Amino acid sequence: MKKTEQNNEVPENLKWDGESRLKFLKKKFDNRFGEISIYSQPNSSQKIFMKEKRMGDKNSLQNEYNLALSRMKLQHPNVMRMLGYSVSTEKGLCSTNYYLRRFYLYFDSDLRSEFAKRINKKRNFTDQELRLVSDHIQQGLLETHVNGLIHGDVRPEMIGLVKDSKRVRVKQAVLLDRLMDESSPSKLQMNRMINKKDLYISPELYKYINSKERNKPMYGRQKNDFFGLGMSLLLVGTNGVPKLQKMYQGKGKFNEELLIEMNNEFKRLHGLDSVLCSSEQEYLGLEKIPVVIEEKKFMESIEETLVKPSNGQPPYKQIKVRKAQFAKTQEKTNWRQISSWRTINTTIQEVSNRENDNVQHEILNFNNKEAAPVEVNAEIKRNAI
Repeated sequence: MKKTEQNNEVPENLKWDGESRLKFLKKKFDNRFGEISIYSQPNSSQKIFMKEKRMGDKNSLQNEYNLALSRMKLQHPNVMRMLGYSVSTEKGLCSTNYYLRRFYLYFDSDLRSEFAKRINKKRNFTDQELRLVSDHIQQGLLETHVNGLIHGDVRPEMIGLVKDSKRVRVKQAVLLDRLMDESSPSKLQMNRMINKKDLYISPELYKYINSKERNKPMYGRQKNDFFGLGMSLLLVGTNGVPKLQKMYQGKGKFNEELLIEMNNEFKRLHGLDSVLCSSEQEYLGLEKIPVVIEEKKFMESIEETLVKPSNGQPPYKQIKVRKAQFAKTQEKTNWRQISSWRTINTTIQEVSNRENDNVQHEILNFNNKEAAPVEVNAEIKRNAI
């Protein structure tokens, strides 16, 4: 097998080592992958599915085998994991059929099905979940492109999800392979458009598949993948089912005003996460939002109180060290308070009778530009102003 892979020469029969340990469960038509076979594996709840392709000539088998070799090199936590592949030959009296079987981890849940469930329960995706989907699929796409591969059909169904043990929150997002139709992105999306299926493609690709000109401008394939991610986030982040498809108008025209309107709605709903909103705009090819860089520090104050016990004991000084968190942006000079003061240390100190018995308070004036922030582990300074 190692020699075969090095020479890139397809064998007539080859079996994946893990195939013998699988237990067949059922065959089914999956809306994402087409006809597949699902298996269980010993001592694991994770299911595996197999996608089989039949070919009638050796050249076609060689091409599919080369693709399987390239796909096996793509191993990333945010890309659906391909486990192995098998090859078999079936010789008849008049013809020979070749079969290539690819084995993958199976994901029951995806962004589309989870979105539908949450609409019924009137429960939205949180900013944290959307940020996770954005970051994970972005990483998966970058790894895909680095390996010389293009997805070509990024949409909610093609984003697999893993939820936490309570099946409440999303904890991982995975880019799923498009196995139903492995033709070129332009041909695939043309078929989806003709069959009136939802589109998540870039304006450039939409114009390309609607143009009959011979020398029509090419679209960016990597950019189209990221645009699909942006449109998927728009859908689930704004519940924008009716409006989303209205962007794709007749004769290849794309309504960018509606795209901007929906993106503004996304920012209104998820603006607390500036990185998420900035990434969303970048995927859609809109002007990138400048991310405000904010500096945060802990500041401390010392509060002293002179206590004179009524039972005749000598006076003592109670010293409280208090802490609060402050922040400021790079453009501003003043710090703003973002957490309440709380006592982090209290000490008692004996005093002489000659000391002033007035109550003294020393608190930092943080509106004063000369006020120096003090780190948590720094030595406590009195008279910090």
